[in-house]
Amino acid sequence: MTDGGNDDYYVDNAGDKVVESSGQGQDRVWTAVDYALSAGSSIEVLGTTMDAGTTAINLTGNELAQTIQ
Repeated sequence: MTDGGNDDYYVDNAGDKVVESSGQGQDRVWTAVDYALSAGSSIEVLGTTMDAGTTAINLTGNELAQTIQ
């Protein structure tokens, strides 16, 4: 999945890959499954779509700076 500008990506499979270049706006990935960002993907926010108090999931950033929520 790729796009330019401020983007929200909704991931429902741990095998999905989101690729964003730097300088492409505020990009966010939202997921309800364990997910790791691809190396070099310039995502600013990685977060869960699950409500608090539900099943735990693992969110893993990459070598760039992200906010993990």
